[in-house]
Amino acid sequence: MIRNILPSFLIGAAFFGIFVLVLPQYDSIKTLWGEIASRQEILDERREALQSVTALGRQIRNSEELERLELLVPTSAKTEEIISSLDNIAAQSGLTMNSLTVAGTTNNTKRGGSSGYKNVLIDISLNGSYNSLLNFLSLIEQNLRVYDINEISMTTDRGSFLINLTINAYQLEVPEG
Repeated sequence: MIRNILPSFLIGAAFFGIFVLVLPQYDSIKTLWGEIASRQEILDERREALQSVTALGRQIRNSEELERLELLVPTSAKTEEIISSLDNIAAQSGLTMNSLTVAGTTNNTKRGGSSGYKNVLIDISLNGSYNSLLNFLSLIEQNLRVYDINEISMTTDRGSFLINLTINAYQLEVPEG
């Protein structure tokens, strides 16, 4: 009888150990693996979001660079900005602006096609001292928009100079279509 009870007891203890000790641990491990999988999905989603944010940051930086380029060489003549900018530079340098004429735009062509930009012709008449003219030229050189001075003529008028400048500003040529 002890012989029959002992194997039955061992089998019962084994089942008890499996159901009480091993199975709960297995269920918690299974739950943990599920949690790890869901957290991995969240981590992957956040990595994708971070990559998207990084890509957007690059696009923003590129758009800021395009805005700076737009200031250097805009896609339109922006006559009001030219007038305002040159008037401000003249005032800062101590010159008095007598007149300013924006003559219009001309195509700048290379052999075999377009150069990609147009010239904006500007005639400006100023009154002031020679040092003020040097200061004006320095400020033009430091200005964000690109200006080229083609011609300078000066005449004396009662102790000050009457200064006439011919200036080129530029605009990008935007392809039609």
